[in-house]
Amino acid sequence: MTGNIFSIKVLKPKYLLALFLLIYAASVIYLQGFKAPWVDEFYSYYGVWHDSFSEFYNSMLTGINFSPPLYFLFNFCLQLIFQTSIEQLRIQSLAFIIIGIVLCFLSTRKIFGTTIAFCSTILVASQSNLLLSQAQEARHYAMFFACGSWVLYSQSLDAVSAPKNKWLTFLSHFCLCQVHYLGIIFSGLVILSWIISNKDKSKIQKNPFPVFTSCPNYTVPYEPHFGIPLIPFFPKLTPLIFKKCLNSELWNSLNFISTFKLQRIITKNNLVINYHREVLYKTFRRIENDSEFRQRQSNNFIKYLFFFLSQTRLINLTRFIPPEYSTPMVFELKHSIVNEF
Repeated sequence: MTGNIFSIKVLKPKYLLALFLLIYAASVIYLQGFKAPWVDEFYSYYGVWHDSFSEFYNSMLTGINFSPPLYFLFNFCLQLIFQTSIEQLRIQSLAFIIIGIVLCFLSTRKIFGTTIAFCSTILVASQSNLLLSQAQEARHYAMFFACGSWVLYSQSLDAVSAPKNKWLTFLSHFCLCQVHYLGIIFSGLVILSWIISNKDKSKIQKNPFPVFTSCPNYTVPYEPHFGIPLIPFFPKLTPLIFKKCLNSELWNSLNFISTFKLQRIITKNNLVINYHREVLYKTFRRIENDSEFRQRQSNNFIKYLFFFLSQTRLINLTRFIPPEYSTPMVFELKHSIVNEF
């Protein structure tokens, strides 16, 4: 039984990481007891300890600390509820360092896997004197590290995240820029790297939100702009019969998209499509109820088809035509979200 516990649970990287962080936190708290407060920590303390927001605001205007105000504002709000001290601000720094380490582990895990992420996180955290020293001080650099880690973690979610996570990404960048001026540079570099890594992707791939599209479906041999039937499988030869299409700028701009071509695009770009149903039926009903739309279709083939279906009462059958073989087609494109973990 003991062997199973250690081999299955305790030796999992996430449990080993939790054990490391527990030892790390205990070591930092122990070392904090030997570290005397120094001038920058007093600046932090007196920058957050005020009785009212007006006093806090005036202290920020004095330039007591040239960094952006998020750290001071955050702790000013906390000290209105809980009495604060330099020792408590040090514990908070330790908490921010641990949050940053965990976020770095999660970001790395999404790219390289759990084992490599665990080893790299342990190696960096255990040899970094900078992280260890900032975890012992009542200063804003620990929050800066946590926000920077949050930015990288949010960025790793972009490719597969739901649209709501975009707001979290924006918030992470905003918080980073409000903790330290160097955060503005770091945020810009992360955004630049994302743009460069996505420059070869299509516009649909770059767009994290669903794309709504309505267009003719040339699987059905009919051209709605000109109101003419097309030569099946060879629509570009249609001007040989209908001369009005010759030398037409509109005709030359048509791409004759069909559901078959669309399916190839979807497969190539790892997209998901959702067709709207009963579009042809709703188009016929619009001819019946919308006088302006009916006038625009007065010279089109669809008007005569509508008249025939109405008189024979076959129009309701159009509701059951699969959207892939109906025109126009209305659909939404979005990313195929795959959960790797």
